[in-house]
Amino acid sequence: MIVKRSSVRVRFSCICNNICVYEIRFAVGVTRDLATIRVADRKRILDGIRRRLEHEPTRTTRHVKQLRKLSPPFEHVPPIWQLRIGDHRILYDVDAVGQVVFVRAVRRKPPHTTTEQIL
Repeated sequence: MIVKRSSVRVRFSCICNNICVYEIRFAVGVTRDLATIRVADRKRILDGIRRRLEHEPTRTTRHVKQLRKLSPPFEHVPPIWQLRIGDHRILYDVDAVGQVVFVRAVRRKPPHTTTEQIL
């Protein structure tokens, strides 16, 4: 893992040269978010991030959606996306030109709350 001032960079291995693989970078605040999560949940979240965001981070699925009217309190480049893994929400944005996914926050979302309330 390579540590930089503004973010933590993580490179995952490529399956083949023809498949578009995005680099995943974690904001510094994400390391604090992950430190408060149980180890088993943290592993599941990191595995889910790698599996779902490495190849098609902007493809809408039942676990991935674009948040159109959300203005989060952290630095981001619109549009902001949300990945759902269990009770946790991973908020990220994508640089399609540089093929980089920036994970901005990891939050637990209790039942009957909105995404705006957990930020």
